[in-house]
Amino acid sequence: MSWGQRLRSIVILLVLIALTIGAAQTPVAAKQKTIGIISLYLAAAVPPRIGNEAVKLCKQEGWEPLLIDTRADGQKLISTCLTWVQEGVDAIFVLFPSVGLLDGEVIPACNKAGIPLITISGWSKGVTFDISPNEYIASALETTYLVDRIGHEGNIVAMEWRTDPCPRKRIAVFHAILQENPGVKLLDEHVTKMPGHIEDCKKAMESILLAHPEPGSIKAVWGAWDELAFGPAQAIEAAGRKDIFVVGIDGNLWTFDEIRKPDSVFAATVAIQWEEAAHIFVEQMKNHFAGNKITKSQFYIPSYLVTKENCPPKGKYYNPEGIYD
Repeated sequence: MSWGQRLRSIVILLVLIALTIGAAQTPVAAKQKTIGIISLYLAAAVPPRIGNEAVKLCKQEGWEPLLIDTRADGQKLISTCLTWVQEGVDAIFVLFPSVGLLDGEVIPACNKAGIPLITISGWSKGVTFDISPNEYIASALETTYLVDRIGHEGNIVAMEWRTDPCPRKRIAVFHAILQENPGVKLLDEHVTKMPGHIEDCKKAMESILLAHPEPGSIKAVWGAWDELAFGPAQAIEAAGRKDIFVVGIDGNLWTFDEIRKPDSVFAATVAIQWEEAAHIFVEQMKNHFAGNKITKSQFYIPSYLVTKENCPPKGKYYNPEGIYD
């Protein structure tokens, strides 16, 4: 082999070595993050507010969100989460799990796989963290408004659902405040069913009104959330019983529409910044994926009493902190 041929061979070898080293040093594109988002009942007013906002924010980060509605099927929620664990999703976000639903299988499976498990209003030992309003404060705002407005005396009705931690906490505070106001009498306490909770509460209120037809025999209806107050509001207005008012919690756009009506019996709600929960979730996941430790097990979102006096304009949420701008 001539000197020129040897030189060409050396040059080719050096080029190949350089290309090999360069390829080894080129960073491999990061695997797209997959985020499981699941709710027991997306047909309710609040879960889609959080779920849709989370989907939007995940896509903005380049993640793949998987939004699932189990239609009140707890076993489907469990099996879906376990499937996601087997598939190796990067995080699971459960909206309003029922009490104890995640404890038996989902939490141990996520912990073993090292997959963050985040809940909305459903903290349980072993979840990475929970996001919720302070339900005790929200219920205190709603209940004290009702008690003050009726002058601390008179008959009231309650519409409840006790499966989830969220309404259970609200109901506990409601009863605690009633204990301190003996002049307020709980005339009837209806526990609704889901799905179909609005119509169920409407029918329950119709029966209660028939049983108590005298004006002033019922002063107000307490709803564990807005939808449980909306059904009774329909029944009250249809019966012409404008001496009764209703209150709720959540602050949905349609709730504000009802409150703004001059002749509406829907008097007040506690507006909760539910979309903020999706922002907290995504920000904490960004920190986690960057290798930072999550240091809190509970995050809170704000809530405010809203009446006709401070009700936002049509199409707007109550927004004192600029969350929805």
